[in-house]
Amino acid sequence: MEFRRTPPDERPALLRHLIIEHLGVILRRTVNPDRSFFDCGLDSLGTLQLLIALEADTGIRLPAADVTTVRALADKLSGAMQELQLAEAVAHD
Repeated sequence: MEFRRTPPDERPALLRHLIIEHLGVILRRTVNPDRSFFDCGLDSLGTLQLLIALEADTGIRLPAADVTTVRALADKLSGAMQELQLAEAVAHD
């Protein structure tokens, strides 16, 4: 999925969907996007698996401390993508 071409206002929803898909594989069940990952049963290994999968999909590395809920993580990733795009635009000017 090419997130950089996705309009910024649509990214959080797409990222939430992606995160939920990865969590489904890791936890073998669906999760509530507003419930903390800890409460869903995500342990440190699962967190690492999630972050590696998201980095592979988005090209953005986040520290494990940023992993709290699906919504929070999607918003953090979306913001990081926006910052990266702005930095690239400035670099090209």
